[in-house]
Amino acid sequence: TGLSNDTGGGHVAFFGTSSADLTAGGLYWLNNDGGWASADSATTGTGHNQLLGIALGTKPKSAGMLLKGYFDVHTFYSGSFKKGEPVYIQSSSVDRGVVEGGYLSSSAPTAANSVVRVVGYATDTPNVVYFNPDATYVEIA
Repeated sequence: TGLSNDTGGGHVAFFGTSSADLTAGGLYWLNNDGGWASADSATTGTGHNQLLGIALGTKPKSAGMLLKGYFDVHTFYSGSFKKGEPVYIQSSSVDRGVVEGGYLSSSAPTAANSVVRVVGYATDTPNVVYFNPDATYVEIA
């Protein structure tokens, strides 16, 4: 609960590449080339059943990617924070200023062809989530 904004800890991996610098706090998925790309619930294949990680810095090999643990999602949380409730990958179709994808939300996607995947739960501390991505997902028809 004593985490600073956009920081966290737990199971951290130090592998993978990226075509550009990552942004600390953003949600990324590991693609078939071993690169981290922004997760997005609006596009199947961008985090729906892949390994997910929250960037702990700009370089995955040196700063690491949080695979499971606690994180203060300050910049990349959209919507209201609901203590004890599930946290989902959010769609990039929602207006935002930092990046296209990579956001978490307490609201499950509802648009056709979106993917619903629980990636953790909100704790009793604002913006701190227990990040533990579920391996299952549902695609909305």
